[in-house]
Amino acid sequence: MQLLLQYENWIIHTFLDGDQSYHSWRRLGDVTSSLFALGYHEHTGQSDFVPMFLKDVRRAAFARTYSADKNVSIFLGRPPRIHRNYCKIQLPGATGESIREDGSQKLPRHFDWDPNARLDYVADTRWSAMCAILKEVILDLYLEQDHNRRSHRAEIILSDAEVQWRTLPSHFRLEGALKLRSQQHMERDLMVSTKLNHLHILCLLRMAVVRPLPESDPQLIDVSARMLSLVVEAAVLKDHLANSGTSLVWKVAYYGLAAAGVLCLSLLNQCFCSKSGETTVAKVVQYLSVLVAQIQTEALFHHEDPNFALLAKATRTIKGLLERLLSSKPLPQMLGQPDRASATGLTAATNGEEWDPWINHNLQDFEVVFWNNLAEHPFLHGD
Repeated sequence: MQLLLQYENWIIHTFLDGDQSYHSWRRLGDVTSSLFALGYHEHTGQSDFVPMFLKDVRRAAFARTYSADKNVSIFLGRPPRIHRNYCKIQLPGATGESIREDGSQKLPRHFDWDPNARLDYVADTRWSAMCAILKEVILDLYLEQDHNRRSHRAEIILSDAEVQWRTLPSHFRLEGALKLRSQQHMERDLMVSTKLNHLHILCLLRMAVVRPLPESDPQLIDVSARMLSLVVEAAVLKDHLANSGTSLVWKVAYYGLAAAGVLCLSLLNQCFCSKSGETTVAKVVQYLSVLVAQIQTEALFHHEDPNFALLAKATRTIKGLLERLLSSKPLPQMLGQPDRASATGLTAATNGEEWDPWINHNLQDFEVVFWNNLAEHPFLHGD
């Protein structure tokens, strides 16, 4: 009961203080500490006297906390508190072995989903934890300095992610436009969260592989465009969604700004190039314009919202970029292959100094510092 109350207390602080607040971060740390003290990272009740429903409650508590720890750490650019190597991850509703990284037990991609399973909070908890495991593996990949080893490990992670997505029941996977789905509001929202979690894994993985020039990678541009498109569609159809555990504001701040950040950089550095050919500058400008309109008109939240500062800063930067793009002459590099000088040199010189979008923060971090740096790009201050 204490653990559940602490988890709810953390959720309340995110609504009152914002997801960036130190108070919210500290409350999540309290949840993690209690989880360790109770021993739920190692066992959830191996005794035959512990009823199955109680085991599932404990497993769900760990899965939710583990997932929140990874997502908030990525969002804030801070180290995660819970490490999978010191845990026996047991998913709620699962039977058999725990998820381990030593290869002797089943990996998360081998979870046996019931084809007729309901898409509910328990299923979302299970999926979020499975995605969080891959996200932690990807975070370790950012520390790998050898390019060949990093690429090899990335291929294995990509295979895991794709298998993990394909093994989901078909009615869990959002394929095509959200507006064409006939499910109830809550199920639609869960489908959006499920798809965004998968796309976020692909986005983080490509950024780890192609660093320090992520925005010049065609695959990353395609994935970012898909992620931003889904966030924008969810924002437009917000009246047809119900909060299923993660609010729409969180989806915009966590997934939407990450995708928008990559796309804005590719436009600013004149290295926009899509691998599939489906992602065009016109579509990206449209997605960014709708996102700006949704935030500026306070259709998603009001200025009293604790996350207003981050979203407002990002909106001003994106709006400035769009105004410059639409008021200047078309950039030839955006209409064809990227300029090698731009693609191989991310920094831009101005007044004898170099501009670096990733200064003072992590590559996967798209918080306020990133948008402050992006606003200083020479293109946004040109004549």
